[in-house]
Amino acid sequence: MSTEPKAVVEMDDVEYRAVLASVLDRGYAHEALNIELPPHLTGEWITNDPVSIARARTLGFEIDTEYAKKNSIHSSGDSKAVYGDVIFMTIPTQRKRIIDEVRKETARKRIGDKKDDKLINQGEETQFKGQMRDLETVGITAIDSPSQSHVVDGEQIKSALTNGQS
Repeated sequence: MSTEPKAVVEMDDVEYRAVLASVLDRGYAHEALNIELPPHLTGEWITNDPVSIARARTLGFEIDTEYAKKNSIHSSGDSKAVYGDVIFMTIPTQRKRIIDEVRKETARKRIGDKKDDKLINQGEETQFKGQMRDLETVGITAIDSPSQSHVVDGEQIKSALTNGQS
């Protein structure tokens, strides 16, 4: 008996439906990419290019040759787990926690903390507020909230645009 898969044209409808269900199932990729690791390790699929691998190694990741090799769909003759254009790398869980903490701290410094509803003024916002203050010094009120209702007449706008020169 041959172990070669049956050609689609040779399949009856029931066999064809079973193949379609398997091929079209999105869970297949999820299942293949979900790697069970011991609690002391955390893993990530990293883009399989020298720069991304070097960056991951700088962070403390190592190419996995043990846990994900059975999930690999591309083989280069070694034990590396490659799936499409990604490679599986692991890092001690404690190191990964530190990486995540540093990423959160960096993001919090950059954009603020959602818990306090206090967003840090970013450069664009500071620049915008400065421009609005400049407009107000020449008598133009910027409407940046629905509570303001001051309207400027056309002569004030014309004067502001021409810096008082007619």
